[in-house]
Amino acid sequence: MMYGNHVHTSTAILRRSRLRETGLFDEDLLKSGEDYEFHLRTCYQGPVALLDASSTFYRVGAQDQLTQPVYSLYMARNNLKTIETWLQRGKDRLRVPPSKMRTRLAGSHAWVGETAMLSGHRGEAITHLWRSVALRPDARVARLAFASLLPAGIQDGMRRRWHDVKGRLHS
Repeated sequence: MMYGNHVHTSTAILRRSRLRETGLFDEDLLKSGEDYEFHLRTCYQGPVALLDASSTFYRVGAQDQLTQPVYSLYMARNNLKTIETWLQRGKDRLRVPPSKMRTRLAGSHAWVGETAMLSGHRGEAITHLWRSVALRPDARVARLAFASLLPAGIQDGMRRRWHDVKGRLHS
């Protein structure tokens, strides 16, 4: 679960006693990500099982869904917050190599940084992209980190171009 959310809430079955132990969703995680944090707590409480079989159809990006692009920055921020919290809370029980956890944390910082950059949050983009590169050097993230240092006008033009290209890809 520390590598990513492997559970869709609509497919989870959980005993009432586990729910009492786990507690409810963390409503402080605005707009998105409360399910991932909840399932991490569920796993932390004791044994779980995963049946790797398709059991639902999952629609992404509809106007009434939180997977809509406008919520991407919330998703990225909440993912990072959850990972940082659980790296501390679960450190005595995690059996994941430190290099894998650095990679996961770097990926979360890169996600926040790239999403912040595309949303026009320059300071946040700079912070998270460079943290990602410091944790795990990656050529693509390093290019984004350097681009985050460009003047705002150039970044605005790059962002418009990116949205134009992305729009054409999805057409």
